[in-house]
Amino acid sequence: MFDRIQKLKGKIDPIAITEQIAGKLPGPLNNALVKNRLLDVVLNVGIPFNRWLGLRIKEFGPEGVTIESPETLLRRNHVGTAHACAQALIGEYAAGLVVAQTFPLETYRMIIGRLEIDYHKAGKGTLRGTARAPDVWPELENDEAWVEMRTEIRDEAGVEVAVCKTRWQIKSWAKIKADRESRTKNEA
Repeated sequence: MFDRIQKLKGKIDPIAITEQIAGKLPGPLNNALVKNRLLDVVLNVGIPFNRWLGLRIKEFGPEGVTIESPETLLRRNHVGTAHACAQALIGEYAAGLVVAQTFPLETYRMIIGRLEIDYHKAGKGTLRGTARAPDVWPELENDEAWVEMRTEIRDEAGVEVAVCKTRWQIKSWAKIKADRESRTKNEA
């Protein structure tokens, strides 16, 4: 079973799967709220690490994504506020979902190359991380590119708690396969 999952890894696009499922729902159920919940479920299966934070997609579109993180016991640090790593995950998750809409996961591999976060204030209550698409996406050169993203994390009052900057490497699966084959030939 594990071998089968490994073979599928990177070849399944959770966004496309969600759209396919939602397309089969009756009209009243085929709405943004239902699609967001479906995508939450699909992503929680695909990225189990995120599950413990109770992350929920509030807004989802090619121009931006907002992720909500309710206050939970598991999210707390030693002083009772949102743990620094939990806030970083909110920022990374929102940015990754924006990137994945432009570079589909069935065609491209996304790997975070850098994560930088500036904390401005203690994160209390429900937090929301919003990432917006860049004005101009980078052009792929030799089937790869780097994408810089920024996610603002705010509390329930709308006060900025942190800003998370991420840098993503985008590389086509075809390029990865060709690189592996080239390395294998050189090692032989």
